[in-house]
Amino acid sequence: MIKRVETGTEMYNNASFIAHSEKLTSAKLLYYRLFARLYKFAGKAADVVMVNGSWTEDHIKNLWNCNPIKVFPPVEVKGVNKLVRAKGDPVVILSVGQIRPEKNHKLQIDVLKRSLDDNLNVRLCIVGGCRNDEDRQRVDELKQHAEQLGIGNNISWKLNIPIDELNKLNEECLIGIHTMTEEHFGIAVVESMAAGVVMIAHNSGGPKLDIIKDGVTGYLASTGMMKLYSILIFQKIPGSKPKLFKDEYDLKDFSFFQRGSVKEFMDFTGRLLVERAATPSRSSIKEQEYFIHCYVRQDNLAAICITDGEYEARVAFTMLSKVMEDFTNYIHPSQWNNINSDKECNYPKLHDLLAKWQNPREADSLTRVQDEVEETKIVLHNTIQSVLERGEKLDDLVKASENLSEQSKMFYTQARKMNKCCSWT
Repeated sequence: MIKRVETGTEMYNNASFIAHSEKLTSAKLLYYRLFARLYKFAGKAADVVMVNGSWTEDHIKNLWNCNPIKVFPPVEVKGVNKLVRAKGDPVVILSVGQIRPEKNHKLQIDVLKRSLDDNLNVRLCIVGGCRNDEDRQRVDELKQHAEQLGIGNNISWKLNIPIDELNKLNEECLIGIHTMTEEHFGIAVVESMAAGVVMIAHNSGGPKLDIIKDGVTGYLASTGMMKLYSILIFQKIPGSKPKLFKDEYDLKDFSFFQRGSVKEFMDFTGRLLVERAATPSRSSIKEQEYFIHCYVRQDNLAAICITDGEYEARVAFTMLSKVMEDFTNYIHPSQWNNINSDKECNYPKLHDLLAKWQNPREADSLTRVQDEVEETKIVLHNTIQSVLERGEKLDDLVKASENLSEQSKMFYTQARKMNKCCSWT
């Protein structure tokens, strides 16, 4: 949880107004660290510590500095492993879990919507316990979300049902889904698997460490969202430094305290790649888990995007092509030489374009018919170092850069010591 707060991640227990406020984030971090220290002192008073799985074991080891005993929860299988599965159409996906925010039922509804959009004949059955009025209100909100997506009739709700009815549902359902991140164990996952349900669970916590062998006894999945961190538009000037026209960033995944340096290094990397790129050319650099895609047109307009490893290069270059096309339509090339800085560049659409291309399905729908990018060979570099000339060192370029603050240069030096150069994390 401390890590999520540090990176400004919005979740059920880290509200948006806190995640987007540096002061509130700092205050919450102070509170959590104080609580963790008190929690550690409390744990040291115990003579015997037992945990319910490997995830909790690692968690307690780190906090309490002890060797807990791992005791897996018992699961009744006598009544469920003999059930005969009923054949039927559509396929029913079963979700079992209390109606709590961390169970992430909204994601399950979104998955159902995507499946129906792909013409799969499926339904979702949500089984859950409501503890209080707050849980019942959450159910109403989830139903409203499903109605807004137009799939309300494809979901059945089974709230506070007896165990016999749950066993019957395990008989009828072919697939199970469990979307909680870092579930401590996952007793519902085990019970459904014991009934022969094919389980799909989040790739974390107990399901990952103790229950599911991916592709053998079930499936582990992540959210599958590509990440687009930045788009930068430059004018490449032969024999000189490139000119930045406009840039836009989405740095929510980074710590508040690193975002300034991360932004400066993305700008630094973009300038370096455009300066070293040929005209015209397309090139990609893989730097640890990140990709930097660079596209330089024949007229020396250039665009850079920085993504995670899930964002397809095909989509990235199509996006860069469309961004530059839109930029050219908005600001005629005859005006480019009169723009001396990004502040003078009146192009307000980049923010919306960055948000639009965050959605991988929307991006793919725009590129599915035909890849409109010209068939220029894409040069793939393994690291940033590989684009430098012989004898050049990245350290020296960082030191000499006028676009990096002293704080960012110090950040770079510390990252180098931890072998995390240019990983921006």
